[in-house]
Amino acid sequence: MNVHEGSSQCADVTLHLPSSTLGLGDSYLEAHVLAADKSVGFVGKQILLVNVPLASLVWRVSLPFAIDIGADDGPSIAKLTMKRRTLVIKGLRRKYAWIGPYLVRGLSGNIADSAEASNEDMPVCHIERRVCANTLARRDEVRLMVGATLLQNRMKLGDCTGTLRHGETLEISVAVVTGPSVTAVAMSGKRIEVLDGVPETGSSCHFDRDYTFSSLGDFASREGMRYVMTPNDDRKTAADDVMWRLDIRVPAIVYVNFRSTRHVQEIREHDWLEQDGWQLQPGFKSTVSDGYPNGPYSGPVFAKSVHPKNRQHIMNLMGSNFYEGTYFVFVELVSPS
Repeated sequence: MNVHEGSSQCADVTLHLPSSTLGLGDSYLEAHVLAADKSVGFVGKQILLVNVPLASLVWRVSLPFAIDIGADDGPSIAKLTMKRRTLVIKGLRRKYAWIGPYLVRGLSGNIADSAEASNEDMPVCHIERRVCANTLARRDEVRLMVGATLLQNRMKLGDCTGTLRHGETLEISVAVVTGPSVTAVAMSGKRIEVLDGVPETGSSCHFDRDYTFSSLGDFASREGMRYVMTPNDDRKTAADDVMWRLDIRVPAIVYVNFRSTRHVQEIREHDWLEQDGWQLQPGFKSTVSDGYPNGPYSGPVFAKSVHPKNRQHIMNLMGSNFYEGTYFVFVELVSPS
């Protein structure tokens, strides 16, 4: 190693790397500049990826003071001395047991992603993101596998390279596992769930009340209709706050069924129905439910069509703003035409 003086505040360090000492796994250089005397107040670090074979590498070291320069022989250590203080540059180290290309194939054999250079430290989540960008798939529906091993996104490639030698290709399979058509979450953290269909007459309206439906109106006769069972304790959520959130993956029509005309008036003061494009369904028969204090309840129905892009559409359902209860939510799955 040779160290050449630059200005009084820097030096060029040249690593001469004999080809006999190099292997493909030696292509990672981590350089540290450490002050032996802490009063210097300087600690620096630089990481360099270099291609091999390589005759030499120059790294410019910037220092906050003037230095006297000397160097030890050998490929890994140089000493930069300033009076009684010593700075040490630590250089080449062997890093990877495997460096090579990877290839991601779908079950049909189509290539979903590839890279000519990767290593054991590459995160699986990085490949997952690339696959989703190339295939327009949802990340929560993508499954990556090496052989029979399912890759978790917190893993690195080194967890699955096994006995691969340098330069060998890592073969990764990808499958898309279709998730549920619709899921729901309550901003309050309370329990909410999209049912597989419409409740029977006499079934509960909410998870946290014993109110029941005496009629499901026109919702009962619609094929593909789903009921979103909700917590009634969210009823006082302000109309300008998100109360519930739907994640919709397929074409659908979302319905909100208010408890009464007065309930709609409470919402319309904040105008989110009109602003968000909800349309009144004047001929649509409402549910009928009991409840405190003015049941039975029956009210207007509004609807909005959803056409998800790449199987993802997030719909925010705003606050019910009504102390007598929340509105009811139904989702009708629409078959592609």
